[in-house]
Amino acid sequence: MASMQSGDPRQGQEDTGLRNRDLLTIDDLTIGEIEAVFSLADEMASDVRAHSDLCRGFVMASLF
Repeated sequence: MASMQSGDPRQGQEDTGLRNRDLLTIDDLTIGEIEAVFSLADEMASDVRAHSDLCRGFVMASLF
């Protein structure tokens, strides 16, 4: 498991075990991991402003 750097906005959040993994298809996830993703999405959707800076400074790429 990767340790989070000081000041990381994800500190205090439950670790879903998905950090530092490449997810190419839904088949890469277990049922429990899929449920964890949807649970986190529900939590984030309930207060979008609180999570608006969560990915500041990170790079995300989607290649098709």
